[in-house]
Amino acid sequence: MELLSKIAFEDPHWQVRLNAARFIHNKDILANIAINDSFTPIREYCISQIDDEDVLYKLFLNEKDTSLKETIAEKIYDADILKMMDSMDNDEKVKKIITSRRQKKVTYITDEKLLADIAKNDLNPDVRRTAINQIDDEETLFDLYKVEDKDIAVIDFEGFKDGKPFEGGKAENY
Repeated sequence: MELLSKIAFEDPHWQVRLNAARFIHNKDILANIAINDSFTPIREYCISQIDDEDVLYKLFLNEKDTSLKETIAEKIYDADILKMMDSMDNDEKVKKIITSRRQKKVTYITDEKLLADIAKNDLNPDVRRTAINQIDDEETLFDLYKVEDKDIAVIDFEGFKDGKPFEGGKAENY
């Protein structure tokens, strides 16, 4: 494997590098070739052999060639997302891809406690919403909204005495 990697990285002839890459099955080595090789067909081949979304995502972020970037995106995302991203600038695309990718991963989680942790702590509201929508257990959902010691809560309330509201006993956004 070490000899194949050396050939795939260093041989001056692209055909030899491509043939060496065809015998490599390690996704990290293929990703490294895809990032560093100067010949597009070799890079395309390496990308086509990688199925790991994390590795593909790293390639996507590092890729400068627009057509290869689209190829990588197509391996990760469906066509609707790609069409929607056409109108976005690069920063918006990256943010959307990150969010979409994380939301997709959350939909495969079945552990209610892990989903609750994501729903409470994830910084992205779209990912939090996706996690909340995956939770089936009512008690877990209730616990998400429970106010705990040292939490700050904004509440609306109205006080009653003998079944009637009393003056000064009502507030909103308190």
